[in-house]
Amino acid sequence: MRVGTGASACLGVLLAAGCTTTAAVAPGATGNPVASRDQHVTTLAKVDGWRDGSAGGSPDATLEIAYDDAAARAMWAEVVDTDLPRATGDPTRPGVYGDLDDVDLDDHVIGLYSGGESGSCPRWVGEIGTRSGTVAIVSDDAIAPDQLCTADFRRYRVVVAIDRDAVPPVGALGGTHVRYDGYLDLGSRVVEYSPAG
Repeated sequence: MRVGTGASACLGVLLAAGCTTTAAVAPGATGNPVASRDQHVTTLAKVDGWRDGSAGGSPDATLEIAYDDAAARAMWAEVVDTDLPRATGDPTRPGVYGDLDDVDLDDHVIGLYSGGESGSCPRWVGEIGTRSGTVAIVSDDAIAPDQLCTADFRRYRVVVAIDRDAVPPVGALGGTHVRYDGYLDLGSRVVEYSPAG
C-alpha cells in the first residue's frame, strides 16, 4: 500500500476538504502521530456524497465511529445503498468491498469517513492511529507521480473497519484533534456515530 508519493493530489482549493498533497511521512516516522505500529484500515464500502444529517456538514472531513454491533449495523443500513455493486481492488469507485459480518467487533470499530477528492484523482482512508489526543488519518490513492488532478470537489464517504486501539474510546472523543496526511486540521472532527433524524 502506498502512503505517500510526494505528488500533488489536488489543488489547494481542496485542502480543507481532506484532499491535499500526498507527501505525508510514513506512519511511525517523526512528525506523524500515527502509532509506531501500522494501524490497518479495511474499506468495506465507498459511496458518492455524504450522508444526510452527517456530522460532516462542512467542507471539512469527519470520522464517525460506531463502537458496537448495533451502531455498526445502523450505520451500514443508513449509508450503504442496497444497489451498490460489489467491487474489488483499491476503493477508487463506489462499491461494496467487504462484508460487515466478517469484521470482529471485539478488535475493531466501524468508521464512516466523509471527505473530498478530485474527480480525476480518487482517494480513500489508508491508515488511522491516535497519539496524544490527535487522530491521524493517512489517505491512500492510485495517483501516478506525474498525474495532474482536476480542482473539482467531489464528496465521498467510506465505511471502514479500524483497529479498535487505533481510535480513542468513546469517552475520550471530546476535544480530539485530527491530523490529515500530516496536516493539523482544526475543522475536521472525530465523533461517535449517531443516526440521522
